[in-house]
Amino acid sequence: MDWRRILRAVLLVILALATGHTPVLADTDTESIVRLGVLAFRGKADAIARWTPTAEYLSRAVAGAEFHVEPLTLTEMAPAVARGEIDFILTNTGNYVDLEARYGISR
Repeated sequence: MDWRRILRAVLLVILALATGHTPVLADTDTESIVRLGVLAFRGKADAIARWTPTAEYLSRAVAGAEFHVEPLTLTEMAPAVARGEIDFILTNTGNYVDLEARYGISR
């Protein structure tokens, strides 16, 4: 496992949360679900295994939020973004540029 990549992703998500680039969360007493769309370039099982510890950490670190890993292939990612099914994206640079141009996602 490349811990530097995981640490970088965690820091980016925490920075996004700290700067107010958070999804609109329901105002309820229960935890809000935050969906992390991750590129499953080595298969969905591998993506879940790699990113679940990050989601669990963020769920503990961010009060009132429960982070879920949503593994997506390249062909599944754009439609999921278009439908608003995910709150954060973890993907490769080329796919990010495409999603930014097509759907206005931001860092």
